[in-house]
Amino acid sequence: MAHKAAKQPSLPGSGSLQPTLGKPYDDKAALLISASFTDKGGIGIKPLTGTGSAVLRSNNVGFEGVIRMKGYEAAENNGTVYMVPPRGDGWFSLDHVDLSGVNGAEMTCGYEKAPTSGYLFELRLDAPDGKLLSSAALLPPTGKSKQQVTLLTLKFNGFDNVTDGKFHSLYIVSRPKDDKETEQVGLGRLRLIAH
Repeated sequence: MAHKAAKQPSLPGSGSLQPTLGKPYDDKAALLISASFTDKGGIGIKPLTGTGSAVLRSNNVGFEGVIRMKGYEAAENNGTVYMVPPRGDGWFSLDHVDLSGVNGAEMTCGYEKAPTSGYLFELRLDAPDGKLLSSAALLPPTGKSKQQVTLLTLKFNGFDNVTDGKFHSLYIVSRPKDDKETEQVGLGRLRLIAH
């Protein structure tokens, strides 16, 4: 006589869970949710099983996996990868990003010595010359400010969100405001915002 496996109790069809599953929060981690359902079949019909899965990532996007870039350099400091823009035109891409419901971003910029004229940054969709989502300028500090870290807000202009359910590449395109800019800046991470 065959031994039947003990039937596991079914989880409810809806509910909630703690996303870190009790572990410390980590921007680089992801939560994989998978589910399957098997019906009871019918007369002359075998039971059918359907499955699905989703990967939930942090809205804080680090630059550790960046491989496509022009002019940019990656530099690591204390476990964080910074993207250093060139003193001319340049770009890098964040690939396989879900922008559903996203309508803006915040980008962390830092420097050791303040830029003299500043840098212009653009967020573009799927190509360095793709649809312009937003732009912002990193300007020299005013007055006696010695602030070395700045948060640039990039609100998507006239483009509420991408709702096609596909993953996209997000391009960060930059250039100095003046060709004579001598100071370098570093980009620390991008935080996607949904309002």
